[in-house]
Amino acid sequence: MSKDFKKLKEAELVKELTSKRDELQKLRFNFSHGGNRNTKKHSTLKKEISAILNEIRSRELTNN
Repeated sequence: MSKDFKKLKEAELVKELTSKRDELQKLRFNFSHGGNRNTKKHSTLKKEISAILNEIRSRELTNN
């Protein structure tokens, strides 16, 4: 992973999540229209999104 998501505040996590999802959507659009087939980037983005969602969920569980 490129960042340690545990150090980010909740608002920063949500902002990062939105950014990663937008980037993934653009990458998928380019794939479908014959653009660059950088599958490594696709895989990395999915893993980063998953890590962010896991961190948000773990914070929810510890606060309740």
